Amino acid sequence: MSSIFGDEKRIVKFLPDASALGYCELLQDNLEVLNRRFSIVLLVHLLVFKKFLETAHAESVIDNENLRRLWLLAQVWRPCLGCGREDDIHRRLLKWLESEPLSGINTELTKVIKDINLLLPDSIRKEGLFVAIDEANVAARPFWRDAAEKHPPIRSIIRVWRDRLASLDCHVTFVVAGIEISLEAFPSSSPEWSSWKWTSDT
Repeated sequence: MSSIFGDEKRIVKFLPDASALGYCELLQDNLEVLNRRFSIVLLVHLLVFKKFLETAHAESVIDNENLRRLWLLAQVWRPCLGCGREDDIHRRLLKWLESEPLSGINTELTKVIKDINLLLPDSIRKEGLFVAIDEANVAARPFWRDAAEKHPPIRSIIRVWRDRLASLDCHVTFVVAGIEISLEAFPSSSPEWSSWKWTSDT
């Protein structure tokens, strides 16, 4: 989280009581920062995914099994993405986009998703994509102190990514993995989270 928010000056770390003057405005400002930051993170991942699909098409790798295997390999072995062993393309893109306004990020997200839709093989359109959020327990901890209500970043991540990825021409399944993630932030009684399935193997 520090690599994403380390230079962010707008986050208010300690919010006043919910009844205090200005509380709602401060909370909204914080949530807007999360929206922008996680939109940038999504854009970075989609730009890399688009480049991967373009390379796969150029190399005539179009079957689902090989695509999924190569995409997994590309995420753990950077040379597969045309990078050096010590080069992190994701961090470079994050640095490049860090000062971009949300309006510009949203424009680029719309464009890259449109491009990806043109590149998706029929097999993926049929079977869908999985979005894995690993070590989600880190993002499950509130980023600021708020006595009235908790707003863990993981909830903002899911909301931002779910809403943007709804434009993809395939079904998207989220896999959120981590330890000690409180279900209080994702109440099954809420229509927003009632369709989610939670499991524990520990």
